[in-house]
Amino acid sequence: MSSFWGSVHLLVNMTGILNISNKKIIEYGSVLLISLFIFSPILYFYVYSYEISDINFHTEYARMFFESPQEISNNFYISIGSHPAWHWLVIITHEILKLFVEKSWKFSAFSVTICFELITVLLLFWLIRKKLPALLAGALSISMMIVQPIMIFAPLGHHLRLGYIWVNTYANPTSIMLQPLAILQFMFSTEALSGKESKWVKILFAVFISLTAVLTKPGYAICMLPALGFFIMLNILKKKHTDWKMLFLGLILPTIAILIWQYLYVFGSGEESNILFAPFLVMSHYSSNLLIKFFLSIAFPFMVTIMYWKESIKDIRIQFGWMGFGIGVIYTYLFAESGWRLTSGNFLYSGVHSLFILFVCCILFLSEKKLLQISKRARWLIVSTGLLHILFGIYFYFYSLTTISPVNPFK
Repeated sequence: MSSFWGSVHLLVNMTGILNISNKKIIEYGSVLLISLFIFSPILYFYVYSYEISDINFHTEYARMFFESPQEISNNFYISIGSHPAWHWLVIITHEILKLFVEKSWKFSAFSVTICFELITVLLLFWLIRKKLPALLAGALSISMMIVQPIMIFAPLGHHLRLGYIWVNTYANPTSIMLQPLAILQFMFSTEALSGKESKWVKILFAVFISLTAVLTKPGYAICMLPALGFFIMLNILKKKHTDWKMLFLGLILPTIAILIWQYLYVFGSGEESNILFAPFLVMSHYSSNLLIKFFLSIAFPFMVTIMYWKESIKDIRIQFGWMGFGIGVIYTYLFAESGWRLTSGNFLYSGVHSLFILFVCCILFLSEKKLLQISKRARWLIVSTGLLHILFGIYFYFYSLTTISPVNPFK
């Protein structure tokens, strides 16, 4: 791998156009172009061919909010209005693009969404590249945006992912926008809990990320806050040095402020819907075999954690990742919303986003380890489960493009 990049730079330097400092430009540019080639078709499909996708519902809300906000009166649009960050970006993009593109609402939605897909890949590449060669770091970064549960139980007549906790989604734009923001929140949290002091510029940046993340989608925030509370208590008991300014000013207080506003905005708006404790109501409504599907959703992070048990239980990233996911599981399986949103599965997104972060933290943890230094059996289990998640992700990608009907989403 290193010889490959060395050959590329030797060729580039001989041209006299670029010098050795442009290595990162070539690496990041390659990852960007490959990601654009992979993810543009699937997002284009959900925007332009699949009319009843989430992304088109959200695009319609952005259009109505901008052109005729007085029409937004039903509960559906009220609930969307509680996390409007993606919609604001679409409106701003539309106002810019309408000067050059006719009927630019869909193109604006596509542009904003693909941008955040690419931002997430580049952020992952930046993190993984610190420990691994460029080619492998690029492959892992892109794979992280493809992975899905190991979907061997997919009854005919049902959507492939029903009953699983999926890792990535192409149809929901707010979930895509949240991914890089959640990664940054995870990084800020684990660094602060480890005692790494942050400068005020970084804390202010964390405030911006925290506010934007909750206004994009609160699914990860309601997992992060209880996890932070647990580790803060643990640090206090252990008298461990902690970056309190980052935790409270950068993460906790901004997040709580927006969450309170969201709760009052949605559930205090006069509608009948409320939060219910309803164990397995939503998940069992759509699928059976929930236990096996749960374990098939987490096969890779489970194997990484078990095979490196002595090291993983001491790693704050693995600890925080599993704690956040554990809380996400509680929301996913035990809570629902009453009224018309009873089976909407909005709490499922807490499991989705916390599982994505768990995959990320396991990849970062694994990038620092020497796979060849563990037993052949352990290495085989980690690699094989990871490949299965990727293969089912590739299968789901093409399944979405070729099988899902615009009329029947559960074909």
